[in-house]
Amino acid sequence: MASLNALLKRRTRTLLRSALGLVLAFIVFTLAQSLEGKGPFTPDDPAPPGQYTVIDVADGDTIYVSMDGIRESIRLVGVDTPETHHPSKPAQCYGTEATQFTRNLVKGKPVKLVADTKQPNRDKYGRLLRYVFLQDGRELNELLVTGGYAFVTNFNTEKKKEFRQLQEAAKNSRTGLWGACTVKESGSYLQTNSVEM
Repeated sequence: MASLNALLKRRTRTLLRSALGLVLAFIVFTLAQSLEGKGPFTPDDPAPPGQYTVIDVADGDTIYVSMDGIRESIRLVGVDTPETHHPSKPAQCYGTEATQFTRNLVKGKPVKLVADTKQPNRDKYGRLLRYVFLQDGRELNELLVTGGYAFVTNFNTEKKKEFRQLQEAAKNSRTGLWGACTVKESGSYLQTNSVEM
């Protein structure tokens, strides 16, 4: 019986040493990979603290960012760009231009995201509702309205009044979609005319 106990103790010690050796080998390997810019400890999101890298652009008012390695959908709060691939609506005039404008400004770049205190954290599709700030401090939501790439939504937001003034200036100067498209009301929303894609 004593020899059986001694045998079990030796095997347990051997197994523990092997397991410890494997753990140490994994740690050394992972650290080496991290130092080379590869492996699990390399930041998936190279953005500065408090910012997130834009990994894709769905359309003018919806982007995807990497949040701790997780793809998160961001809906720009307070603005609405013409549709490019809505499941139940045809493509609309200036949708492609709005998408390209957003893509050129943010894809592959870090952005700062700010919530609106008058809106919920997420919309009904699960997207985070945010103001998106570029590295130079400019706000993408505002740039879309100023450049005539987006309409102001009817939702109650912190910047609704300011955005409405910017929209009126773009409309009066026929900037962007205001000069290139037919704008019509659809219920309580503004829309541009449909286009062939």
